[in-house]
Amino acid sequence: LRYAFQHVNFSDGDTFRARHLPLFRGPGSFDGKLSDHTLQIRLAGIDTPETAKFGNPGQPFGDDAKKWLASTLEGKKLTLTLLHKDQYARAVCMVQYGRWPFRRDASEEILKVGLGQVYRQAGAVYRGKQEIYEGLEEKARKKKKGIWSQGKKMESSSDYKDRMRAS
Repeated sequence: LRYAFQHVNFSDGDTFRARHLPLFRGPGSFDGKLSDHTLQIRLAGIDTPETAKFGNPGQPFGDDAKKWLASTLEGKKLTLTLLHKDQYARAVCMVQYGRWPFRRDASEEILKVGLGQVYRQAGAVYRGKQEIYEGLEEKARKKKKGIWSQGKKMESSSDYKDRMRAS
C-alpha cells in the first residue's frame, strides 16, 4: 500500500514520525500527543549511526545523518510503501520523495552520501533492492564518504548498540 505523508519529527537518520495527508484535504491541526496523530517510520534496508539518546553518547556521523534526512525530506510530500512492522512497532517503509520522473528513494540517497549502511540484521526487508543498496554502500565505502572516512574505526550501529547494552 502507498500513502502520502508529511514528516513531523526526526529521531535519527533512519527513523522519523509522519502524518498522513488525506486526499483533497490539507494536513490540518491536531491537539494532544504527537504519537496519537502520527506513525513512526523506519527507512527500509538501511541503518544509520545512532544519535545520543537514553543517556548514551551518539556515534560519529549520527547527527549528520539525522540532519541530512531532515533537510532532504523537509517540506516534501512523501510516498510511503509499508513493507513490514519491526520489533519496536515501527512501520518499515520504502520512503520516496519528489515528483515523477525525479522521484528519489531516501534509503538509496543516504547510502550514496555515505551516511548509512545496508541493514543486515534479522527482519531486514529490501523489496528487491538489496543489490542496489549494497552497490551504493560499496561505492561510498571506496570513496571514503561519510561514515566510511573513519576507516577501520567505523563501528556499525548494531555493534554500537551491543557495546552500549554491555556497558
